[in-house]
Amino acid sequence: MSNRSISSYNIQSERGNIEDKVDDEYDNSTKSGKTTLVEVLADPRYRPPYQRLGLSQNQLATKKKIKCSTSTHFTLTIVEIPGNMLDKEQDLAKINETCIELGVTQFHYICVCTSFENGISDKDIKLFERLIKHFGEASIKPYLSLIVTRCESKDEESRANMKKELNRDFHFSRLMQWFNRRVHFIGALDPIDWDQGHEEVILDQFQTIYNDRQHFLQFIEHDCNIEPFTIESQMKNSSVISSSENTFSVLSIEIKSEKCERYPTFHVDESYNITIEDVYGKIQANTIWGALHGLTTFSQLHFVTDGNQLVINAPITIEDEPRFPYRGILLDTSRNFLRTSVIKKHLDMMAYNKFNVLHWRIVGDQSWPLISKQYPTLTEKGAFSLDHVYTPGDVQDIIEYARLRGIRIIPELNAPGHIGALGRAFPDFLINCYNESTRQIIDPTKTEIYSFIEIILKEIKQTFENEFYIHLGMDEVYSACCTSNLNLEKFMNKNKMSKYTDLMRYYTSKILDIAQNIGAKSMVWQDVWNDDVKLPLEVVIEIWKDDSWSTYLSKAINEGYNVVLAAPFNLSMMSYRKYDKLDSVMNAEFSKWYNIDLFANFIGDETARKRLIGGEATLCGEFVDDFNSLSRFWPRALVVAEKLWSLPDVNNMYDVTGRFHIQRCRLHNLSMY
Repeated sequence: MSNRSISSYNIQSERGNIEDKVDDEYDNSTKSGKTTLVEVLADPRYRPPYQRLGLSQNQLATKKKIKCSTSTHFTLTIVEIPGNMLDKEQDLAKINETCIELGVTQFHYICVCTSFENGISDKDIKLFERLIKHFGEASIKPYLSLIVTRCESKDEESRANMKKELNRDFHFSRLMQWFNRRVHFIGALDPIDWDQGHEEVILDQFQTIYNDRQHFLQFIEHDCNIEPFTIESQMKNSSVISSSENTFSVLSIEIKSEKCERYPTFHVDESYNITIEDVYGKIQANTIWGALHGLTTFSQLHFVTDGNQLVINAPITIEDEPRFPYRGILLDTSRNFLRTSVIKKHLDMMAYNKFNVLHWRIVGDQSWPLISKQYPTLTEKGAFSLDHVYTPGDVQDIIEYARLRGIRIIPELNAPGHIGALGRAFPDFLINCYNESTRQIIDPTKTEIYSFIEIILKEIKQTFENEFYIHLGMDEVYSACCTSNLNLEKFMNKNKMSKYTDLMRYYTSKILDIAQNIGAKSMVWQDVWNDDVKLPLEVVIEIWKDDSWSTYLSKAINEGYNVVLAAPFNLSMMSYRKYDKLDSVMNAEFSKWYNIDLFANFIGDETARKRLIGGEATLCGEFVDDFNSLSRFWPRALVVAEKLWSLPDVNNMYDVTGRFHIQRCRLHNLSMY
């Protein structure tokens, strides 16, 4: 079959075969063509007969075989079951009986066909709920696809808009939680256009129908070797939700490891299994941190029906583990202070979406809110006010709150470039830049600055005693401030330094030695590495810059570094430039992050790929405070959570939009933001 199988001549000749009269009861306001999947797959030129809107063409299940061809030839057996067989609970058993009578008990695909001409209704949802409950979600879900019918009269722009509208539709979001497979569009030639001789419209419709048909057949062809779903084996799983005998009563939790770590650590085992049968359930995990994730997932298996019943998806078996060990968000409290209650709400959201690292940029240019035992002047002069500080008790409270949710906290001291608040307490520690509008940086030539940093890092390490890593910053260092200062020029000449990067190498070496001596591991932003400063391989590099991030990622990994990726997940952007012609991930709507291939253009083997240890969603605090921090982060960060937890084939926003909106509703219902 080619796209030339129908032509203007064909239309004229075949129209002669159409019935001369359409029954008077089918006037223009009510007549409609009814399309079935079998008929469209058998012949893309199919024109459905007229009948009243809302009538089903078939009232009984039927079996048909059709011959199909894509890159190969194959025969497709289709059992069509009309929606009326799902109207009542007691009628569901007829599906099994009918299929057995037709001689078909195994299926590779279960396709739910629906029309969105008028939007999906509550009745449709209830029909799908009955079907899925009857067979058991765990059993049926891998085979489910959604077929959207009667789109043949819409042009490409209308169809694209239709997808967007569907993704915003609450009913559609509820529906999509059941469909792992793609949404397919299937249609037939519009009998009204055919009857009225709209030749150009007919040709356009055929082109669309033919393409949709081929895409669907290719989808079937590619998955032809999957294990079939057996109708007969599912009979015993059918149950009535509201029965008192089926009330879920016991959930057991089994942690296999005898060693119970008090704090989560890097590369800790976070895997878990969930098994729910009848009224009992079990969560199994190797560690308490995996068990916490299992409990989170268990809480998300519940939903409330239209009858206000609390129902759990059962029977079900889940085996789950994260793709990456580092799944974080960056909170910036240096530019605008965030109350501890707001930080805790972020931690709640993180735990509910299986993030496990809070990267906390505590101090910076604008303020120094972290109280230091050795240098109390830092907060007295560097904080916005004494009401905008974090006491040791505050920090310990946040650390404990995070621990109970399986979250590590990595503190950041961003020097030498983002530490201007230090100058309000100790102005001599910073370089005197001749251009006062530029950001000041630490003076790397003064020995006392290294004693100061050592004391501060020791205090941070003691406060965050459970965490091995300290983020040392090192991004956006204003090099012109160094080259314009005569004292620095003399120091560089004396030490035979010819350029700014030599000075940065000198500073970096000393700071990394200090961190190592106090027992801390180091993370840095990529800037210092970009400046060709050779870093020890145990330093973790965080990639955050521009659209060349995949090149940076590949280079850093192949040099032997562990890498955290932040560049594609910059929540600060707000898509202000989404209409820019540049095809840039930095300009994109957050939902399009699903489409990102984290290893795009990567050159290296599987061992090298493992050095990408994860990523994080970042939100700098220039325009974020207590009032909008949560709404700016959530629910947008959900996309990042799924990209970092799920398998790499979760890479299409249309496949996951329903899940996204359902999770967003859960967060609202829990009053998390």
